[in-house]
Amino acid sequence: MADKFKSFKIELRSVLLGMKNGASVKQLHKEYELRMLRAIPFQEFGFRNVVQLIENLPDVAYLDDSTGELRVHAVPDENTAHIARMVSMQKVCSRRTVLYTRCHKTPYRPHRPQISVYPVHFMGRCSVS
Repeated sequence: MADKFKSFKIELRSVLLGMKNGASVKQLHKEYELRMLRAIPFQEFGFRNVVQLIENLPDVAYLDDSTGELRVHAVPDENTAHIARMVSMQKVCSRRTVLYTRCHKTPYRPHRPQISVYPVHFMGRCSVS
């Protein structure tokens, strides 16, 4: 049981470290399940909910409600401090940037049909009588 709890703490920290501004409890549920392919096992460790679990893991994560929404943030250890530093220095893309870029690197340019500068009758398609 102790090994399982220790590996869970490592998994939880790794999920949270990639989220620059932390995550809401709902986002944490989704992201953990997406990355680990299973739900957060809080009941397995004797907790009633995820919030109670996180409150009992001060070395892994902490709760913050200063924005009016309960958010979970990672607490980096000596092995993950460099990752937390890199994530904190990442730029935050605006919604407009995200909409107009693909993978945040190459600009998205929708396919546009080419428009001819010459009228159709100059291209031999109209008969001149």
